[in-house]
Amino acid sequence: MQTLCYISHATFEMPMQMQHLSDILTESRQFNARHDIHGVLYFADGQFLQCLEGQTEDVEQLMQRIRRDPRHQNINVIFQQPITQALFAGWSMKFISRQHPIKQFFHSQHYGQFCPDQLSSEQLQALLSLMYQLDGDDLVA
Repeated sequence: MQTLCYISHATFEMPMQMQHLSDILTESRQFNARHDIHGVLYFADGQFLQCLEGQTEDVEQLMQRIRRDPRHQNINVIFQQPITQALFAGWSMKFISRQHPIKQFFHSQHYGQFCPDQLSSEQLQALLSLMYQLDGDDLVA
């Protein structure tokens, strides 16, 4: 098993933002359930942070799909490593809407905005722990 976290920039803007997010969640939950992939998705300031957990081949196949998805651009893998247990095993794709605790986390790390590409490995692990503790949203808020 492996975990892979990436960031990307959305190609869509308001007013279609909620519809695109809803579509992405529906598609990812269906695909992930069929391929035993787990993870979490956070979207803020026009950027996605998504962490995927599963068998290496399945995660790689999913990343190929994401790279072809016209709703994403500037995809950058920021963390990838083997794991023995999935942190987000309870979710095919947990979605966390823009929440104050995550804003607080970035401020505590001396960042004025959501910028996951600036985090160290340790900071990213702390962020993932925070995301694990937060309640997930069914769709988007």
